[in-house]
Amino acid sequence: MENVQNTWSTVTQSIYKAVLIYVWAGIASSIIGAIGSASDAAELVSGDLEGAVSFGFMDVLGLIASLAVIAGYVLFYIGLNKWREIADTNDAQAINKLRIAALLTMISSVVVYIPVVGTITGAILSIVALILMLMGYSALKSSTTLPEGARVGAGKLYTAQILSIIAVVVVWIPVLGWIAGPILSLIAFFKMLKGWKTIANS
Repeated sequence: MENVQNTWSTVTQSIYKAVLIYVWAGIASSIIGAIGSASDAAELVSGDLEGAVSFGFMDVLGLIASLAVIAGYVLFYIGLNKWREIADTNDAQAINKLRIAALLTMISSVVVYIPVVGTITGAILSIVALILMLMGYSALKSSTTLPEGARVGAGKLYTAQILSIIAVVVVWIPVLGWIAGPILSLIAFFKMLKGWKTIANS
């Protein structure tokens, strides 16, 4: 029993650390991207066309942050694989949905760099991943075999996914959506961290 508890703790803690990496790297990537875009716009206005199209320091930071996001999802995927191996059959099916969602997110993070087609494909994969995450967390929060703390954590993650989906939808609403979308995404990020921490500590 103690070995099972130790394995559970090790696996869920590793998943939590992976989530920390891709969440904070994602936030950093968004901030760096916004700063870089503002800098490019300023250079265009000033007539510095060469500076606007050159690969500068902010671009390097953005690339590092993007790679960190992918690395975080790789670790997340590995952690979910290990969790699935020690979980009950029904819980394993729910965890498998999370695993597939993580894989789709990794792929979307890469293909998004392909002009036009990559943007569309990445968006579709991200939406499918969100839905799979929602289904997985919904099943885990209703699990009959997980510890109570883990079910509570899964409930927080379920709420975080709903907020993420709403954020994706409302961002298309002019002005209001541009403000509400990022705020909802930020709340979802922190709720996600809290949910996984709750699971890891259960």
